Amino acid sequence: MEDKNSNTFLFSAQLYSTRRLDLMIKWPTNLTIDVLYIFIVDTASGASVAVFLNPCEKKFCSPLEFSLGITKCNICIYGLVIRETEDGRFYQLCSHSKRKLKGLKVADTLISDVTMIFDMKETSVVELPMKHKMKEPLNVTVLRCPPASYTITQSDNKSSEVFTHVIFLKQPNKTFVFILNSFKLTFPLPLNLESGKWTEIQMLRLSQQNCSTNKHMIAVTVHHSHVVYFKTYLSIDDYKQLYILALRYLYSKNTSAQQCKPIEFFYRNKSEQYYKDILKSTSGEMIPYIKDSNGDQGSIINGAINGLFYSTLLGPRSKPPPISFYGPVRLHLKANIIFTENCKIYFSDFYCHYEQHYVTIVLTRKGSLEDVFCSQHLLQMDKNDNPFMKISRNVNGLNVVMATMAVVVEVFYTESVNIRSLLQWGHGYISKTVLMGRGRSKPEGIPKNENCDKCNLSYKK
Repeated sequence: MEDKNSNTFLFSAQLYSTRRLDLMIKWPTNLTIDVLYIFIVDTASGASVAVFLNPCEKKFCSPLEFSLGITKCNICIYGLVIRETEDGRFYQLCSHSKRKLKGLKVADTLISDVTMIFDMKETSVVELPMKHKMKEPLNVTVLRCPPASYTITQSDNKSSEVFTHVIFLKQPNKTFVFILNSFKLTFPLPLNLESGKWTEIQMLRLSQQNCSTNKHMIAVTVHHSHVVYFKTYLSIDDYKQLYILALRYLYSKNTSAQQCKPIEFFYRNKSEQYYKDILKSTSGEMIPYIKDSNGDQGSIINGAINGLFYSTLLGPRSKPPPISFYGPVRLHLKANIIFTENCKIYFSDFYCHYEQHYVTIVLTRKGSLEDVFCSQHLLQMDKNDNPFMKISRNVNGLNVVMATMAVVVEVFYTESVNIRSLLQWGHGYISKTVLMGRGRSKPEGIPKNENCDKCNLSYKK
């Protein structure tokens, strides 16, 4: 007798020549399911097959070209609901069921058919499907411009036009699934992710086997990525942990490197044309622009506030390096003219590009819009007493800016600067440097080295 309180779907898979695997799937009538996603994986080899079903059809029979091993298989069934946004479609998990199937039972020719019943339970989060480690997994990276823009990239140069890609994305309280019939090297996620949370992503590449009028599909997993962990964007607690990592790195250096040195000038390298245009302009002001994604991609200031970068790094003779990767013209501005008692100072990043480690400090004008933003999201430091950059008094009672040389301290100053006026009053000067590399920064910035164990937050389940 049919149960009026539940919906059912029968997936009947033909195994070998005469064997059949029947999966009877049940779920409550008050639970909406738009797609049934069956995932069968051999726990020994990692081989897997995916089946996508339209639950409105109630039944689907098909050959299953998948060799079940003699060990155990996991059969996971995901109930998915469609979510439509202006940027695209994705699926959100609403229910799940999982059972184990012994391969020996399937291989036993004395058993004609195997029938399994799955009762779907309402849930919004599950573990990611593939635990088997591949020798050469799909290389997947998540590019972040928090809080709203997340893009998945994969560096496989092989043509993927004939493949379907499935992306699982898991946060602590939600799991999302993206099904892509074609795949580009970049895929913007069409949803807002919960802030300050560890997020897991795994990508599966599927080779389509059988399709029935676009209602059902069977595909074999031919490649998959490892699970990639990332933070949506950093919380205050995360900045505190990152600050501790920066301190640990600082104190691992010798005593002389830890000590702060007097910094007479902040400096900034750009092209000759860049400075010519500013000095020819009516205002003579160097105008801040939006913070790029350089450094930790979870940094909350990326794409959120405007500013200008200056460096404090000095060489062995207390002079700036004679070379630059960012332009042949160097503007030097008196540090104590920019960093004053009217500033607030915030710790915003600790990262490396494989060799040199950097600490990013944000300098704001008290009460400015940028200051309000930073006070809510970043870790404020004492401008007169911190290990990275501070204001001290010299023997004459004048303010002197001090900075450590154990890391490269980058200053992100959020105010415009009238360089014409400062140069005229003798508060700065322009010099030439030897140009190295591209001679300009990348517009999007350079992400931090995520393999460094000194400057990355560790994932904890």
